[in-house]
Amino acid sequence: MLIVLLVQCCAVGAEVAPVSYDPTPDFIAYNPQYRQLKRQYRGELNALQAEMISQQKTGRKTHCARQVFLEAKWYLYYTAHFDKTTERIEALRTMLKQPKDPHDGSQLESDGSFGCCSTIWFKKLDVTTDKLITMAQAWKKPKYPVKLLEEINSPEKLTVYLDSILISDVSKTGRDHRYEHNSALSSLTRYICWEGTWEELPIRFKLHPKLHETLIDYEDNKLQDAQSGYWGAWYRTRDGQIVKTADLSHTFHIVHFRHGQVERWPAIIATTLAIRDREYPNGWLEDGKMTNHHNYDVALLLHLGFEHATAEQKKQIAAEMQRMLDFCLKETLLADGSFATGDEDTLGAAFYFGVAFLHEVGYFSKANRFWTDREFPEAAAANDRISQRIRALGLDDPESLFALRLLAVNKIAAGAQQQAR
Repeated sequence: MLIVLLVQCCAVGAEVAPVSYDPTPDFIAYNPQYRQLKRQYRGELNALQAEMISQQKTGRKTHCARQVFLEAKWYLYYTAHFDKTTERIEALRTMLKQPKDPHDGSQLESDGSFGCCSTIWFKKLDVTTDKLITMAQAWKKPKYPVKLLEEINSPEKLTVYLDSILISDVSKTGRDHRYEHNSALSSLTRYICWEGTWEELPIRFKLHPKLHETLIDYEDNKLQDAQSGYWGAWYRTRDGQIVKTADLSHTFHIVHFRHGQVERWPAIIATTLAIRDREYPNGWLEDGKMTNHHNYDVALLLHLGFEHATAEQKKQIAAEMQRMLDFCLKETLLADGSFATGDEDTLGAAFYFGVAFLHEVGYFSKANRFWTDREFPEAAAANDRISQRIRALGLDDPESLFALRLLAVNKIAAGAQQQAR
């Protein structure tokens, strides 16, 4: 089923090509029992996720359980390989019955990753990226070289890998590459584009000198859609056509980790505003509702692109920032300083995306308040309440540590602004 979205991009005077694709019929063609099996395993996985979060609230460290959960979730939502889904669900069930996780999340000497309980390369890469960022922020280095990156460490290897996950032929393979494509690009953009900058990750591994130009050329000249300005997954339909989607998350990651140094900003802004009422990943909504996660993606895109917006678009952006801020503060931020978990995988993720959104819209300090001159006198107390709650729960996962760092940076900035008055 091909879903076509035609968006009037007034800034560029063009219509966007088809931007979304529903692979469900292709999964059914691969496995006629797809819907029933997915429904069954989704219920099992949701129950285990709730149990994992419950144990996190009582102080359990879930370095391993979270990785197993995320692999089970990936198999369930991005493949029709239910044997693998079953395997990972049972592994998680067994693990949560034990008094503690079997691994403390430390680095593996074999490949230099922090994917202690991951079995998939891009999943190992993802968790390693988050861990290295937290280490870099604490001026620490890993014990072993991140040899995991050898998989892509030449222009040829990088291109072959990205090409291998670019086009999903779901009816034939039972696998949708969208998530892996997005996750891998997100991580690789940071490793490669941040090399030699103050943000460089401490990988203790020499990257090929041609990787940077290879990746930028690939992202800009092969992946980015000229009309919508967006990046996204590609699909081969059952009649052999190629559909190139416009994906909010793909676009957010590339724009974010390249600090807005991308092409086609007028198209990116027009498309972002036009897809407000559509479903993720080709819109802002999750099951018809807002989330802090997607709102953060949108806020960052519109913040980085604000200088490229028209006067009318800037008014629209300001209205949307206020609408999303009201949602975050009134519907997700709880009295004890925590955030409603909603669709997030863990407590740490709920804290991170709530705090990241509030940071991006300048709620805690004026440094990011690009869309309004309003003051938020209650923000300092909210900052303290959230920080205290994270610490009280004893959370030390990368997302929670990212959130604490953002809160600390904003508290310092707000204090400096107060003294300057």
